[in-house]
Amino acid sequence: MRLIYKALVFVSILCCTAGKTYSQDMQLSQFDAAPLFFNPALSGNFDGIHRFIGNYKSQWKTYNTGLFSYDRMLPDKITYGGGKFGIGGMVTWDKAGEIGYGYTQVHLMPSYHITVIPNDVLFLSAGLDLSYTQNSLASDKVVLYYDQLGNPVYGSSFSEDLYYFDISAGVNAYTLYKGYPINLGLTLHHLAKPGKSPVSGGQIYNPRRFSINANTIVKVTENTAFLPSLIWINQKPSNQVNLGTFFRYSFNKPPYAAYVGSWYRWGDAVIVGVALDFPGFKPNHLVNAGISYDITASDYTSGVSNDNSKISSNSIEFSIKYIIKKANFKYTPPAKLNPTNF
Repeated sequence: MRLIYKALVFVSILCCTAGKTYSQDMQLSQFDAAPLFFNPALSGNFDGIHRFIGNYKSQWKTYNTGLFSYDRMLPDKITYGGGKFGIGGMVTWDKAGEIGYGYTQVHLMPSYHITVIPNDVLFLSAGLDLSYTQNSLASDKVVLYYDQLGNPVYGSSFSEDLYYFDISAGVNAYTLYKGYPINLGLTLHHLAKPGKSPVSGGQIYNPRRFSINANTIVKVTENTAFLPSLIWINQKPSNQVNLGTFFRYSFNKPPYAAYVGSWYRWGDAVIVGVALDFPGFKPNHLVNAGISYDITASDYTSGVSNDNSKISSNSIEFSIKYIIKKANFKYTPPAKLNPTNF
């Protein structure tokens, strides 16, 4: 753990003294439980009126990530060109190590949804992610040695906080093909490719992130189904592919359902997870609670085994969704019981 802390301090010092901060987006294993984080086109794109989602991930015991989002489809009377508007909001944060290096982001996510070809042949969605970010560093916890100071007499000064705006855009297509509901989405993050911060005057470098999300539902019986999902993320210098599936059993008394699944993050980790659907405060409310565990399969495990701090190479993640639907639940085949998209 000390080795990681020292590395974080060293990287932070380099970033700050150079006047430019290098950053990379946080990652969540339960990508199907964080739809707005991966694609703003999914804002308002669900089976219900209101949707609240919370996510928390603890990674290596030194890196903590959190997310809270809300989204909904606007009332039917607010339309344009035959399509409907959605709106969402999201707050994300992460903190790393004892020096507290991390960021807090606030997102506003408008979206537009339209039926291009009726009868579930083609439904298109597009959305924007307008974000405001604060990068921070607890400089009082950083110890600079004599040979690290820019000025050995007066010391080295650096900015503790950095603020900037950014924008991302996404599209998502939905179709029902031979009984299989299919979603396919594309997102390009950091279109503004932040450089000099218009607020604080510092600099940030956050490479553009491109992602593809896809999922479907494969019905097995009236009560069982597989929910395979895929996401591919490219953000220099990393390339990430997550592929796996949930198996869902829907009980005869809706909205109770149980999920168990596994995913593989290529070259990095095996992810196992379970989830449960159960009623909320009212008959038309649905709660989905999930937990997953990352079992690291990369070379990072060998480095951790030699660290006397006994830091874990694995991570745990929690998620909870609260969805308010228009009417009470009625038992229908699994492909229609829950939202077919992320």
